[in-house]
Amino acid sequence: MEEGTHVVELSAQDTSINRWSVQENWTFTLDSIAPDVPIVATLPTFVNTSPIVVDGTAEAGSSVEVFVNGASKSQIKQTYPNRHRIF
Repeated sequence: MEEGTHVVELSAQDTSINRWSVQENWTFTLDSIAPDVPIVATLPTFVNTSPIVVDGTAEAGSSVEVFVNGASKSQIKQTYPNRHRIF
């Protein structure tokens, strides 16, 4: 199936050739392309505060998850394109 918007229609037919159709169609978008890699603007080397602030940008509509020592610490959904956001 190709990338993009698709419309699904549903109908049935019995042995007497009586046809039945759903009144509404179902529309969906296939998007299997990964978002651009988020860009980290600043990452401190030494810190003495908690939480640590990580600043960067991500593609609009994507989610960024921050891991520290293999454990998930934060997940942010980026809603605006090309805008700095604290992860």
